[in-house]
Amino acid sequence: MTIGRAQRRVLLAEDNLTDEHALVIAIQDQQPDWCVTVARSAAQVHDAMASNTFDIALIGSSLPGGITGLVRALTGTAIVVLVAAGGEGAAASALQAGTIEFVGKDTERLYLTTLSWRVELALQRAEASRTADELRLQAVLEASEVPTALNDDRQHITFVNAAFIRTYGYERSDIPTLADWWPLAYPDPAYRARVAAEWKLRLDHAQRFGGVFEPMELTLRCRDGQWVTVLASAALLTGAALGLHMVLLYDITAKKKAEADLHAASIWQQALVTHAGDAIISADPDGIIQTFNPAAERMLGYSAHEIIGQSQTVFHDANEIVERARLFSRELGEAIEPGYGVLVAKAIRRLPNRHDWTCIHKDGSRFQVSLSVTALTGLSGAIEGFVGVASDITTRLQAEAALRASEARYRTIIEAEPECVKIVSAVGEVLEMNGAGLAILEADSLHAVREHGLTEFVVSEYRAAFDALHKQAISGVPGLLEFEIVGLRGTRRWLETHAAPLPDADGRVDKLLAVTRDVTARRQATAKQAALTAQLAQAQKLESIGRLAGGVAHDFNNMLGVILGHSELAIDTTSPDSAAYNDLQQIRSAAQRSAGLTRQLLAFARQQPIEPQRLDVNAAVSALFTMVNRLIGENVVVEWTPAPAVWPVWMDVSQFDQIVTNLCVNARDAILAGSPGVGVVSISTGNVFVDDDFCHAHPSASVGEYVVVVVRDTGSGIDKAIIDRVFEPFFTTKAVGEGTGLGLATVDGAIRQNGGFVTVSSELGSGSRFAVYLPRYEGTHVSAVPVAIPDAATRTRGTILIVEDEPAILTLTCRILTRRGYLVLSASGATEAIEQASAHAGSIDLLLTDVIMPTMNGRELAAAVSAHYPDIRVLYMSGYTNDIIAKQGVMRASLHFLQKPFSVSALQHAVSEAMSAPPPFADVREHEPGRS
Repeated sequence: MTIGRAQRRVLLAEDNLTDEHALVIAIQDQQPDWCVTVARSAAQVHDAMASNTFDIALIGSSLPGGITGLVRALTGTAIVVLVAAGGEGAAASALQAGTIEFVGKDTERLYLTTLSWRVELALQRAEASRTADELRLQAVLEASEVPTALNDDRQHITFVNAAFIRTYGYERSDIPTLADWWPLAYPDPAYRARVAAEWKLRLDHAQRFGGVFEPMELTLRCRDGQWVTVLASAALLTGAALGLHMVLLYDITAKKKAEADLHAASIWQQALVTHAGDAIISADPDGIIQTFNPAAERMLGYSAHEIIGQSQTVFHDANEIVERARLFSRELGEAIEPGYGVLVAKAIRRLPNRHDWTCIHKDGSRFQVSLSVTALTGLSGAIEGFVGVASDITTRLQAEAALRASEARYRTIIEAEPECVKIVSAVGEVLEMNGAGLAILEADSLHAVREHGLTEFVVSEYRAAFDALHKQAISGVPGLLEFEIVGLRGTRRWLETHAAPLPDADGRVDKLLAVTRDVTARRQATAKQAALTAQLAQAQKLESIGRLAGGVAHDFNNMLGVILGHSELAIDTTSPDSAAYNDLQQIRSAAQRSAGLTRQLLAFARQQPIEPQRLDVNAAVSALFTMVNRLIGENVVVEWTPAPAVWPVWMDVSQFDQIVTNLCVNARDAILAGSPGVGVVSISTGNVFVDDDFCHAHPSASVGEYVVVVVRDTGSGIDKAIIDRVFEPFFTTKAVGEGTGLGLATVDGAIRQNGGFVTVSSELGSGSRFAVYLPRYEGTHVSAVPVAIPDAATRTRGTILIVEDEPAILTLTCRILTRRGYLVLSASGATEAIEQASAHAGSIDLLLTDVIMPTMNGRELAAAVSAHYPDIRVLYMSGYTNDIIAKQGVMRASLHFLQKPFSVSALQHAVSEAMSAPPPFADVREHEPGRS
């Protein structure tokens, strides 16, 4: 319990309740403003000290727990011991333990009358003693080189010495209390809390049990922000300085670093020796082994325990020792005796001392090592021993052998590589090149390549790109380049090079590896493919134009047929003296010329009906020669040079004549377009075999045997810019009105229709050469059997079923044939024709039908009608033919065909001829789709 006011804080510890009561009353009477705390046991004293501080403690000597232990607990507090009569020994012990004064308790309690006075006197003595001691202590500490601070029980820092200020930079004014000092020294709150807790724990232990404060290692921040490692220790001062704590902060930063460095070096050295892959063996000057690391144990088969104390010569071959003694003696110029001295001879003389030696394993096996021996000297410079480091070079020797074998294999592979493989330095020098590369460059040796330099082989326009590729690869980026070179013998080649950086063992790129292949053939194939693609596009364009031309010709022929037929009917009924007669003649003439134009279109489109036969080319040209001379005129000479024994061809004669005539007329025009004077057109023939090489140069050709007809002229020639267009329809260099542009297109279409091809070559001012290639015909000649056509007097009239989807043609045809005495049945389509054929009561002698109709073609209609009239004849008419009537435009002899537009006489003749022919139904059935 606590009694009184707080001027003096007094702790009264007394287990005698009577004495306690008397003491409390005496203090209240004498010093009513003192604050008294009463404790009746040592435990209560400790509890009171945990929550309060006291100026003085009055302790009864008989208090359980003893005074000595309480003195340590009350450090910093002046203690007066209350001793009962006869307790002088206890008083002496208390004073020796550190109490200030003792008061004897007499039986009359007279001591109570002077109690407050004696307490004040004791406090004054304690304060004076403490001040003197503190001054002496501070003087001693000021002279100390150990950073030191003093703080009291209230955590006030009362003193810091010069070493403290010099080491950590903090003045006492900066840190009046621990509460001010610790946040500066330990700014991290978590770390500061751990330091505070640990410090209190150690301090409490020292206070309670009188033990030594256990030093703490701390990381402290100086006033300038630097961090140091300190060893903090505290001493609880006694005597006059009772209540002060002396804190010693040793700066151990340098020591810790030195210890860490030493420890690291020791660990490193130990690890180096223990974990080294090489055997490390130390020996004294006489060669007796002192240390033997694990690598030595593994390498030599001995344990350190069994080999330490032995001589190193146990590992070495005696004969090799003798031989090395002889060699070293000659090398060093002095006698070296065989034995351990051979191993250390050069180490003693501080000479380079690494040699390959043969070592003997514990099991007797031998292996090669590389051994280096170093002399160990003491402070005096005298040799105190030797250390040897041995590396097992068995693997190295095997690797070197394997490397030599690998290099040999590499060289074999590189030399066998069909592509050029080379290694080039950073400055462009060829370091290595295989045989394939030398062959590409047409060089006999690598020296020849180096003499010229790689860039000299590259065609000038690609040299900049070639140099850029080299720089790119040296910079670490691979690249690819296609370029042209000229070999030492002048051969031009296209090459493709892939260059990649070639780093050395350290990763630095000072060379490049290049693999080069000859892509000349690939480029030629690509060019050929491009040409084929262009020709395919041209062929597709011509085919589209051909289809358009065929379609236009078909419709145009229908119109021309109407014009031509009506004009002829009108002419038959018009007097030659009439003014309209000449007009009608002009109309018919124009229609006939227009029909010729449509035939040219059909020939270009390969839709012209033809009747091929076995043809002798020489005979055909000879028969045509006179007409060609008349066409060409007097200023042009025609030369004819036939080759002997020319092969036959299978071709329509009129089509052949058309081809030759058009080429000759084209040659004449080219001559007349050039310089005035006499020109020459020459015609020649021959047999040729077209091979693969020729086909590569002329994609329209096919391998095989051909008859060639060549037409040359000495005309103006053809510009290379337009030579590929000369066979295009409607393409012409002539003035408007001087040509249709269909002449050469017709020639090309007719030749292709017969399975051939045509080539042209020309130079401006040097004329042109057209060569027509027609496939050789190897079949047997079959003579056509003439069909007897009765004359008009014997021809009988009959019934004709006319089928035509063009109303004007149908009306005209019915009109013409009706006038000629035929019974005519007409139908505008196949369905209507079949219905009429089924409903007709009499016979039908002839079916005159258009070939192309919307729902059923003419051939299918003929087959359908023949079911009702087995003896019916068939006459087909069309503006063009297709596969329905003629396969690839070639007419079969058993079919009767009337080409639109037709004249009245042509119609009459075709009808008469068809009606006189045998019934064709068997022939029709034979060639129905699906039959063979």
